[in-house]
Amino acid sequence: MLVSVSVVVPVYQGIPYIERMIHQIEACAEVTGAKTELLFVNDDPLTPIKIDIYSYTVDIRILNTEFNRGIHGARVHGLNEAKGEYVLFLDQDDRIFPLYLKSQLDRIKDGDAVVCRLVDGGKIYYDEQRFFQNAVDRNYVIRNGNTIVSPGQVLIRKNSISDIWKKNILHHNGADDWLLWLCMLSEGKQFVLNDDILFEHVMDGNNASLQTVKMIQSEQEVVEIVRKIKLLSDAEMSDLQQAFWKEVFGKIQLLDKFRNMVTLYDDWLKQENRGIRIWDIIKKRGFHKVAIYGNGTIGKQIENSLKEAGISVCYFIDRSIPYLKPTIPIYTPKETLPGVDLVIISLVEHEEDVRKILSQKLNAKIWTIGELIRGMHENG
Repeated sequence: MLVSVSVVVPVYQGIPYIERMIHQIEACAEVTGAKTELLFVNDDPLTPIKIDIYSYTVDIRILNTEFNRGIHGARVHGLNEAKGEYVLFLDQDDRIFPLYLKSQLDRIKDGDAVVCRLVDGGKIYYDEQRFFQNAVDRNYVIRNGNTIVSPGQVLIRKNSISDIWKKNILHHNGADDWLLWLCMLSEGKQFVLNDDILFEHVMDGNNASLQTVKMIQSEQEVVEIVRKIKLLSDAEMSDLQQAFWKEVFGKIQLLDKFRNMVTLYDDWLKQENRGIRIWDIIKKRGFHKVAIYGNGTIGKQIENSLKEAGISVCYFIDRSIPYLKPTIPIYTPKETLPGVDLVIISLVEHEEDVRKILSQKLNAKIWTIGELIRGMHENG
């Protein structure tokens, strides 16, 4: 019997994403041969989606809703219309690889859901700090929060989706997937781990997980629903409450990090506008071979600036290895690091902890990006 899959994609002001999503699902369907339908749940009643659904190779259905349901409500609405044996919930800006459906279907066997690895922020998400197996460990999820980054990682047997999740629609977007996993794990549903990297989590300005206040409100809703329906024991409920506050504190820390990054970039740009370049300090001190700790946005900006000045950036150091091969070597802090004159720490938090680790491994000058920018002030 031919396997059937329903892909449910809530859309809100996301018409520009539709064409790319269709091509992704077409590629997956071609590889696996499964009967595949793609349901776009348009959650913006003022902007109907109009496309020629018959010009594509997959079965496409457009559900133009009569009112804004929110992400959770839109997913449930699409689920109620889905005909497939298996369901995949995607966000409108998600990216899945052509082997996604084939690999997930091959792994699920008798399980209720299968979870794949993913790329998040250009890097492989699960590592020695974030263990993949914890993502489907009920006790871990209760005590530490959701470690499945996106529902797009999970192919679910439709009949295994929790009725509790379908009946308790969140008013605030963002945490309905955490509620789904809590319900399914508490109901004894079996999750299978798939080591293949099949999914890329992409966040744009409309992504609910970027909206801190709404996300906190959504997570609080989850806690209250779980309490109301008595899904957990009293002790587990206490653990869940603590996990929520841990998440709140983590989000506040993340906002502080973003604020520090904006302040740093603003100061950096002001010095550049004065004609002072970041590489002026490095050349003045006679450094020629540089390594950069942190392969993120700031680290890459430093690399580009130094390249323009002809300064050799020998390698990056980062705890997480990027999924796509970088243009220069990258090492983890635990590896043997080649000799350099200078290491620039591109982080805006925990810099001194990193400096301590690097000073034990390298006989090199170690500067933070903040110290470099203060040097730009002095150089001016």
